[in-house]
Amino acid sequence: MISKSTIDQIYETMRIEEVIGDFVHLKKAGSNYKALSPFTNEKTPSFYVSPSKQIFKCFSSGIGGNAITFLMEYEKMTYQEALRYIAKKYGIPIEERELTTEEISQKTREESLYIVNDWARRWFEEQLWQTEEGRAVGLVYFRERSFTDATIRKFQLGYSPTNPQALLNAANQAGHNLEYLLELGLVKRSEKGELYDAFRERVIFPIVDRAGRVAGFAGRIMNSQAKAAKYINSPECPIYNKSKILYGLYHARKSIAKADMCFLAEGYTDVISLYQAGIENVVASSGTSLTESQIRLIRQLTGRVAILFDGDPAGIKASQRGIDMFLREDFDVRVLLFPEGHDPDSFARQHSSSVVQEYISENLQDFIRFKAQFLATGPEATPTQKVQAARELLESIAHLRGELKQSIYLRDTAQILGIDQTILSTELRTIQARLQKELLKDEQNRQRTTAPKLQVVENPKSEPRNSKLYYIERQLLWLLVNFANREDNFTNPFDHSQKFSARIGELIYDSLLEDQLAFTHPEHNVLADMIFKYFRNHNKFPESQDFIRHQSIDSLYAELSSITYKISPNWENKGIYVTDFNQLLEIDTIETILRFKDQHLALNIGELTNALSQTEDESQRLQINRLILNKIQLRQKLNNLLRRVVG
Repeated sequence: MISKSTIDQIYETMRIEEVIGDFVHLKKAGSNYKALSPFTNEKTPSFYVSPSKQIFKCFSSGIGGNAITFLMEYEKMTYQEALRYIAKKYGIPIEERELTTEEISQKTREESLYIVNDWARRWFEEQLWQTEEGRAVGLVYFRERSFTDATIRKFQLGYSPTNPQALLNAANQAGHNLEYLLELGLVKRSEKGELYDAFRERVIFPIVDRAGRVAGFAGRIMNSQAKAAKYINSPECPIYNKSKILYGLYHARKSIAKADMCFLAEGYTDVISLYQAGIENVVASSGTSLTESQIRLIRQLTGRVAILFDGDPAGIKASQRGIDMFLREDFDVRVLLFPEGHDPDSFARQHSSSVVQEYISENLQDFIRFKAQFLATGPEATPTQKVQAARELLESIAHLRGELKQSIYLRDTAQILGIDQTILSTELRTIQARLQKELLKDEQNRQRTTAPKLQVVENPKSEPRNSKLYYIERQLLWLLVNFANREDNFTNPFDHSQKFSARIGELIYDSLLEDQLAFTHPEHNVLADMIFKYFRNHNKFPESQDFIRHQSIDSLYAELSSITYKISPNWENKGIYVTDFNQLLEIDTIETILRFKDQHLALNIGELTNALSQTEDESQRLQINRLILNKIQLRQKLNNLLRRVVG
């Protein structure tokens, strides 16, 4: 367990824009940053990061908080995992303390799987570097592929020995659960019930997720005589979904964001060889068909992609679908074809880094020209070939967004094929109509197969989110979060001749304490309690750095302190007319306090009325009636005051 002193150092050191910038392509927007939401598939940026407040807010999903919250929400890390990630990023040494029995029992299954995979990764590396077999077989193989020792260590490559139970025995000795070894696919059970190492006699490529955690492994067979698949991968499990992972993304993410370009290769060695040659913004789909989830991973870092081909016609044709998928997501798509007989790996191994980089920069093509070239549309093309080429090119153009972009590519296609642009335009509209119908049908099918969502029922003791009190509480908290330490001059609403000076937070605190009032909504109450407790202990109200250290309230804090916060139009719909807080802060503070008291009186009257209907005792009824009358009179006074304050 990480010690408190280490946690404090992590919070003091981390910069939210640097942490989130490892995963999302942030663009400067004044003193803040904005980006496309990594939580939703949006087209217009609604994700904001505030370096001054050290918070983020995603308006399309409602998620917000600090850098730790982001890692927990986006990478599905636990709190401890997020702390370790940031400590590693900033080189902060972690001071541990022993876990209690209760804490150990609370470790999640996913955490346990990551722990076992990380142990296996280290074991595979040890076998490669520290055993005679590993050096003679695995290390020789990697060096024959021109991988330097630094590159081998960078990608944490390893080796699994011939002994069919070497890993199993080592795992047992280390105390790892057999159930986890089987689930992760590190160990398998034969038809006879015998256990054996799944990756035996293979070189190992760890597959890490965006946060650098080992999600799975790929293994390449070393025995050419063995009747086994050349490559095998870890099976799907709670921490490994191959359709949602891109090989090399962890190492490439910063370079992709910096270059605003992602190179997409096919295999593990393609990525490693290009990375070693200085092309660090490269990832691979690892032999699987490209998925929408993988495209979204790239979209979070850049809107430009270059697909790398090795010249194999079958591979190129299969990848046409991938091009169209990128176009649908509004990517700027480029294509690179390596010389005949070469793939990215072999080309990078046989040429110097400068030659590789020069070849790539000089041979990137626009997807239309590449597709036209591949579809054999030269002077010798037959009319039938031209018609087929036109349809395939138009199929891609139909996925483009924006008429201007479509018209430019339509013009280029007409010139390349020598076909009248008007005819192509008519055909394009036909294709677009078909695609629209297919899209609608897919959406209808999706809605039919999607199970209805469970509705979250509010705590019956709390006020519902659509109540006036809920919005007033939100407004009070907004004042506390943003202006609590600000001292202002106020006019006593009960006696306009009296003026006084006070901190806004202190005025709210005293007003609520005077009538023994509390926030009714649970998350509001947690935040208010933290603010007031801090005030009682320090005689001042918390600043942004104090809020972001509290897991339970950092999301609500991010929402309330967001730089793009606007007064909701729902206030007027609910009969509450809220003024501009920046211009009339004094009036707004008094008004919100009075409305808060008014709504609590309304709640009390409702509760008393309900109690009145449930009793037949005359003395009790008389007492309740007096209380109701008293509360009504107080409400009338408050409403008169409100009219005077608001005007």
